Amino acid sequence: MFDIARRGYDRDQVDAYVAALADGAAKTPTAPPEFELARRGYDRAQVDAYLRAAAPPLWPST
Repeated sequence: MFDIARRGYDRDQVDAYVAALADGAAKTPTAPPEFELARRGYDRAQVDAYLRAAAPPLWPST
């Protein structure tokens, strides 16, 4: 789903959060998730863009 970057978001954490969003298990959180960085992880810009579209109330309008 997301490209792999040399330094990116921890893949297991992102996968679990995206699965919870898809299943409706992630109840409206009050803040965007804070993923740990990994040496080889998901591209941060792609994950952030996906989450902005999937859960817009988490991010202020710009």
